[in-house]
Amino acid sequence: MTLEAIFWIALGGGLALLILSLLLEEAGALSFMSAAAMTATPVAFTAAASFGAGGLVARLVFEMGRASIAAGAVTALITGGFTALLLMLLRREEVVDALDRSKLMGMHGTTALGMGPDRIGRVAVQYAGMTRSLRATSPEPIPAGERVVVQDVVGNLLRVAPTERRSSPEEVSDE
Repeated sequence: MTLEAIFWIALGGGLALLILSLLLEEAGALSFMSAAAMTATPVAFTAAASFGAGGLVARLVFEMGRASIAAGAVTALITGGFTALLLMLLRREEVVDALDRSKLMGMHGTTALGMGPDRIGRVAVQYAGMTRSLRATSPEPIPAGERVVVQDVVGNLLRVAPTERRSSPEEVSDE
């Protein structure tokens, strides 16, 4: 296998895994992972993609031989370090702005992204002078734009219900 092929595999694989990990994290599928693992995953995939990109630039643009491996490694270290620093600063900002979700119980909000029993959506809630968009679920389907009330908090996930119950034809009487 040539060096170029290795660099292309590192670049493509790193980018694909980085995008996949970010999508899974946003969807809540990686909630079982620790905060350290959640930070290390994008750093590792960014470094892998950077290794491939740096190696390809060194090999194809600067026509370096085996020294392109060192160029890729240096690029991976610099980009991985920068990504780790950026994620650390973002996590620190989240801790400073920590939200005690248990204080949201009973508050009203609006669904920003529809949800249901097997789907996680988003709810916009006013709290401490700010509008917060938080992950939420409901035992029944709720489309986007509906008013909801926060009934419970499970970890970082809100459990909500519609504020107005829709009446079914059986519940309406002719009296």
